[in-house]
Amino acid sequence: MLENEELIYYRGESQEYGRSKLIPSLIRRGLPEYQVINEYVKQYPEKFDALKNNTARLSLMQHMTLPTRLLDITRNKLVALFFATLSNDEEDGYVYVFKPNKEVKYGTYSDTVEILSTLAFMDEDAKNEINALIQDFIDEVIKSGITEAEYVLWYRKLVESITITTNVNCCCCGKKCCEEKTVECRLTKKYMKINQNYQVLRLYHMIKQDVGDFQHVIDFGRMLEPEIFESSITSERLKNQQGSFIIIPDVYRSQPQKNVLTANIDKIHCKLAKLQVKDQTSGELIRFKVPAGVKQAIHAELDKDLNINKGTMFTDMESMAQYISEKFS
Repeated sequence: MLENEELIYYRGESQEYGRSKLIPSLIRRGLPEYQVINEYVKQYPEKFDALKNNTARLSLMQHMTLPTRLLDITRNKLVALFFATLSNDEEDGYVYVFKPNKEVKYGTYSDTVEILSTLAFMDEDAKNEINALIQDFIDEVIKSGITEAEYVLWYRKLVESITITTNVNCCCCGKKCCEEKTVECRLTKKYMKINQNYQVLRLYHMIKQDVGDFQHVIDFGRMLEPEIFESSITSERLKNQQGSFIIIPDVYRSQPQKNVLTANIDKIHCKLAKLQVKDQTSGELIRFKVPAGVKQAIHAELDKDLNINKGTMFTDMESMAQYISEKFS
């Protein structure tokens, strides 16, 4: 029994995909994110202009099967089981289990998710530059030896200082610092330098276009971690699937080169492991195997007893027609 199941999410995959498991299609296929998104928005400008923020826009794109940095998950383990048995009858399927990093479910208006979503709409050079700056900051945090509690306290003081005044030089002593006397001083100086970077200012500007007033404050120390969130996009399909998403950061590349893609996949697996639920005894990441030999029987039972089938999960007329055709074949 998994504890606090309200915060548990699942993903079903119909076979063991090896290194490609749990990888969004955009990254798996090595597609250029900015070009893909920009081309799609150009086709339906009114539809995307009507949405309230970039999180909602990215969610809609994923819902419409456009390759994005989002990974589909569900709150319903039986829906995940359906997808684990949907195809590849000769292969074992798997259900993966996730839980948010924090005891909170992010929504479509989360600042964290909006920042990561807005990055997806920026050109590749901008994302590469921002990513490099953030990684440099994270490396500095690690090198400093600061504890998690100390980092949280430092960041809180920083946010309070920026909220009060834009002339922030040192959040640890409240005075202008000429020397990097403490860890806090060094982190603050590096943070403020990043915060004034041209591409970061562009990121703030794009967010403000959606949400209006937005403080120039981003927790760069946590920007490269995937997050679970629930979208405001409403549709019969998402409702039936009880669908949510994991947004994957750090997918930037100028060209879909194999060596870059390979490195990103390794990094994503490592980061996603922090969201996956572990067995309390062994410490191993939990996933449930669905043997190939019982796939069809489970699939039929989900349909007969729970009305979980292609028609109800995909809801469009073509999928329903396919389901009915297969049912009476």
